[in-house]
Amino acid sequence: MQYPFQTLARKSGDCEDLLALLASSLSTIGIDCAFIDIPGHVMLAFNTNMSRDELIESGIELSHLISVHGKYWLPLETTQIDKSSFIDSWFHAIRLYSSLTENDIFPDLIEFADAHRLYPPARFSEPISSSQYSNINDAITLYKSDIENISILGKITREDEYRQAIARYPNNLNVANQYALWCVKNGKPAIAKDQWEQILRKDPANISALINLGNLFVESGDYSKARTYYQNAMKANVESEMVLRNLIVLEYKNSDLRKAKEYFNLLKDRSIIRNLDIKMYSDLLN
Repeated sequence: MQYPFQTLARKSGDCEDLLALLASSLSTIGIDCAFIDIPGHVMLAFNTNMSRDELIESGIELSHLISVHGKYWLPLETTQIDKSSFIDSWFHAIRLYSSLTENDIFPDLIEFADAHRLYPPARFSEPISSSQYSNINDAITLYKSDIENISILGKITREDEYRQAIARYPNNLNVANQYALWCVKNGKPAIAKDQWEQILRKDPANISALINLGNLFVESGDYSKARTYYQNAMKANVESEMVLRNLIVLEYKNSDLRKAKEYFNLLKDRSIIRNLDIKMYSDLLN
């Protein structure tokens, strides 16, 4: 098995090598990783670090994730990443995992944090030449330039992946919802709005689209439209706590404390407001 540095230098590796490279990269930025032990193969998984409600609100199907130890893990087939999109790699991995469990084969999902307690990571011992970076200022300039280019290229690639996935799977509303959320985070609210409106034309009761459109209009200050989408979500949603929370926030921002209190009194678990904004919680209690 290769060290990540060796895989980068050789630009090749098998499933174990690619898993080690990607896991080490993700772990470096604070993402918990695990490996899925399959007979004759190994796959990567990373912790979404999201609750069940957060995943549902984001439009992610729980069946596309692996639930272990109270955490939701997203599996990846690392050998597919350079051949297709991230989403294809994800769906390929979950299909393989599901096919095994359907045949009563339950692969172990082993967290790297647990594995490292028994087997501490081995350090790469070969010295890495730094002669070309003898000038620290040149090295910093090159680093910043690379980071900027990677960021721009990453955004372009990610958007292309979403568009390709939507074109390939036009009825997969989860992908369209994920693309819309990505657009919001990357300053493209008009495209996000269009995506969610398209979802609702296909599925008028789609809870993710209704809530996210409501959130979009709250951010833009159009509380009337936001209220309509939240209320429609309330009619369509069996898990009303999430919608009530959003309606409370909307009416509180709209300075309608009476209406906010009405929704607040309907909550079964008021701690979701306390955890969200302690001042809002205090105002609604009075």
